[in-house]
Amino acid sequence: MATPTTMPPDNITNSTCDAEDPPADEWLDEIFADSSLTAWLIVIIVCTIVVFIFYVESIIHIGLRVSHKGRRLSIFWILSMCPVYCIVSMIGFILPRGMVLCNVMAALFYAIGLYFFLALILYYYGGDEAAIMKMTDTEIPLLFCCKKPSITLDEKCVFWFKITIGQFTVLRSGLLYLEAILWMDGSLNLSTISWTDASLYIYAITFVSAIVALWGLLMLLYASKKHLYSYYITPKVWIMVFAMLISNLQIVLLGILATTGALPCKKPFHTVSRANYWQSLLLTLEATALFPIVLLYFRTKKGNVVGVLEVKGERPKKRRFYKKGGSSSSLYNTYTVL
Repeated sequence: MATPTTMPPDNITNSTCDAEDPPADEWLDEIFADSSLTAWLIVIIVCTIVVFIFYVESIIHIGLRVSHKGRRLSIFWILSMCPVYCIVSMIGFILPRGMVLCNVMAALFYAIGLYFFLALILYYYGGDEAAIMKMTDTEIPLLFCCKKPSITLDEKCVFWFKITIGQFTVLRSGLLYLEAILWMDGSLNLSTISWTDASLYIYAITFVSAIVALWGLLMLLYASKKHLYSYYITPKVWIMVFAMLISNLQIVLLGILATTGALPCKKPFHTVSRANYWQSLLLTLEATALFPIVLLYFRTKKGNVVGVLEVKGERPKKRRFYKKGGSSSSLYNTYTVL
């Protein structure tokens, strides 16, 4: 994602910045002439290779154990986020003039992944109707920090979760497409922020949309804690929250730091788009650190491949009759209650 990275032209901080990113051959020569840059490039490449190897293994593992196409696709997409972050960041670090487009692709991949995560949560419930039945009359807080004020969910709860979380997928995808078009046209100004710059409005809408989506995710967490405790819903939601921060909001923060001069325009990153360089470097390291946690909760058998939806503290009846077959009320069990 492109970022506002510099202060107005009269600021001395940007007077020494290169106006354009160097071509790939010049940038590679500069990398190999600087031992610190060479070390960072090696770290980025090694992290990307390691993450990709474990990603391939996890895809094979899930592909062999999850038969439901929709669930499998959702897990595949979520498992793909960290490898995609590493790959596009590596490409952007090597090809600086394509770095903006690489950051756009990383942010877009998450926006779509958020939709698949919501679909996966509904699969855990057994579908929309089962989710509505379980969530109805559940009391959840409206704020993250305290229990009051609170609301009691009704039959429209799933609809509102889809709206608050899904709007980020739609808006972010459209904004990223617009941003890529403006960048390729040369209309996206990376040197200043003013009321006439389209980037200012893109970032503002992105920030508001992200806050609404985060609110929806945390409300979904509060509503599902009791019902999906065996599916590790809490760490899974926080994984998605952290992924949003590093792929969509971090680049905005880096742009602000560059604009205020807190991120100086000096070597090794000495262009007006230096925030994009830092984003590629940090995103690779953060995605590499996040990926083992993603594997821990999305690749494992418990909570993904095998599980039965039940309410904590609820004891099964002594007498039950079962019929072999697919279940509409549970995600992975192979019995249906008559």
